[in-house]
Amino acid sequence: MRPIVIKVGGSLFDLSDLGTRLKHYLRQYQSHTIWLVPGGGECVNTLRRLDLIHQLGELVCHDLALQLMSVNGRILHELLPDSQIIAAYDTSLPGISIVSAVEFCRHDEMLEKSWRVTSDSIALRIGQVVDAQRLILLKSFGANDFIDWPDAAQRGWVDAAFPELIRQGKPLPIDIVHFRP
Repeated sequence: MRPIVIKVGGSLFDLSDLGTRLKHYLRQYQSHTIWLVPGGGECVNTLRRLDLIHQLGELVCHDLALQLMSVNGRILHELLPDSQIIAAYDTSLPGISIVSAVEFCRHDEMLEKSWRVTSDSIALRIGQVVDAQRLILLKSFGANDFIDWPDAAQRGWVDAAFPELIRQGKPLPIDIVHFRP
């Protein structure tokens, strides 16, 4: 079954009721295979600051950011105990899976290893590669109408690589959902 890929924005991890809100939101997709991709949030923002101080470099920071996404994936798993964490992409797994992006990113040639790529682009590429039904970006803001993706990247709604990956990859329906109360 083709999954629905849902990126859980890192800015949402400070919501005290994130688990409850996710459970409620995901009920509408209970007959689908759901793949959650965690954002980096404050963990990655701290890493960005440390990179400025120590000049760690984009390659090192990209790898560290992926590991921090995995930490947030573990948090999602604790909030959604019926979920499973997956590294191998088996689209036949039912229910809710939390994708560990580390392995995927190591092998995906289209994802550059830089600050231009965030969990938005990673979720997009996962969706393109597995021929997902759609990509849903849960964010701290919403967008109701057609989105001009280069403009969205300019505004910081998605990362800089996102519009390029849309042009280069397999077409995929994308929604941005305002998930913050």
